[in-house]
Amino acid sequence: MAVEEPVSTDQDQESPSATPSASGAPAGEPSADTSPDGAPKDTPEEAPEEAPSSGGTPDGAAFSESHSVSFPVGAYEHEYEGEADVVYTVAGVSSSGAGRVDFTLEVEVPDLERVLGFGNLEAVCGTGAGEVAVESTDPPSEAEAGSHAFPMWCDVAPGTEELRIIIRHGGEEMVFDGPVG
Repeated sequence: MAVEEPVSTDQDQESPSATPSASGAPAGEPSADTSPDGAPKDTPEEAPEEAPSSGGTPDGAAFSESHSVSFPVGAYEHEYEGEADVVYTVAGVSSSGAGRVDFTLEVEVPDLERVLGFGNLEAVCGTGAGEVAVESTDPPSEAEAGSHAFPMWCDVAPGTEELRIIIRHGGEEMVFDGPVG
C-alpha cells in the first residue's frame, strides 16, 4: 500500500541526518558494529540462525513482535536534538477463510515535537506466489505522539497458512511473518 504524500517545501525536506538509523546510533556516530574511527569491528564468525519454529525467519519478527526505527526529534532539521524510536507491530493476523487476511498495524510514536508522516509508508503481504498490496479503509497519513492502530488486509490464496507482512517506512524494511490464525 502506498499513500501519496503532499508536495513538500524546503522546510519539510529531511537531510541525510534525518534518515532513520537501523543501528540505533545517532546519524554520524559509530554503531555497535564499528569502531570509533568508523571502521568495521573484527568479529568472529557466528553460526547461521535457524528459523524459529513459529514459522518466523531470522531476518523477520513473528507476528506481535515489534520493530523499532529511529527518527530525529525536532520540527525542522536545524532544531533536531537526538533521536527517538518509533515502534511498529503487526498484530491480530487472521484469515476470513475467503482468501483475505486481516491484521492491524500498530505504531507507537514518541514525542518527536512534530507529526510523523506516513506518506511514504508501503505495506505488502508476501506468500510463496509473490507480493500483494495491502489495503486499508483508513490508510495512515500522519500521526502525533501516541499509540495508533491501522486495520489492514490483503488478498491471498485460500488456505494460505504462512504469511510475511512487509512494512517499508523511513528508509527501513520491517518483516513480520508467521502462521495465519
